[in-house]
Amino acid sequence: MKYFYILILLFAFKSCGFTTEEEYYNRAIDYEEKNDYINAIISLDKAIARNSEYKDALIFRGYCKSEIGKYKESMVDYRKALKLEPDNTLTLFNIAGNYNNINDYEKGIEYYSKALQSKYLKKCDPSDERIRIKIIDPFGNTDETGYEVEICELYYWRGLSYYENKQYDAAIRDLKASIKGSFDNYIAYYYLGEIYLQKQNLQKACKNFSLAADLGNAEAAKKVAELCQHDERL
Repeated sequence: MKYFYILILLFAFKSCGFTTEEEYYNRAIDYEEKNDYINAIISLDKAIARNSEYKDALIFRGYCKSEIGKYKESMVDYRKALKLEPDNTLTLFNIAGNYNNINDYEKGIEYYSKALQSKYLKKCDPSDERIRIKIIDPFGNTDETGYEVEICELYYWRGLSYYENKQYDAAIRDLKASIKGSFDNYIAYYYLGEIYLQKQNLQKACKNFSLAADLGNAEAAKKVAELCQHDERL
């Protein structure tokens, strides 16, 4: 009879919602895949309530909050995750992206620079499918941690931050570094063209617009048509 009561108690705990943080996390992944960020955040709230130092859940919740424009709340989660692992490349990368989203390019540059000195840097592989913010699946079978960010991607985004901050020489350096890793070259070449226009170097501007246009950048093709048709030096 005592054994029977124990079984009843165990069933009661389960039926009353004794769900693990991992189960809540996996539910959040399912919601995120449907772009249902609100319910993903609710599930991650529950996962973090079970374990306040659940780093992956903090990073994931920060991402979901940024996707619905709650950048300051997102930053709180990222900073909590950063306290748990100060040199986490993905966390630093996401913080930098949030600063860019609120047009604080100086801070964005600062955190991209920190990310370039951090733990989970990955060599560029042009064959990889890339996304700006990665979702960590700590239960998946992979040799990677989920925190990796490609070096050329970091150069690309820092280069765009330098561009927005009108630090053109630094932007040129970083965008050229990203191009070597074949990261979004059709955009990188376009911004190099814009920078050289600002520096009043039409020859280099047209060269980069043409390279971007050849890769399918429609805006770059317009620039070539408007500015470069009579430049015989191309």
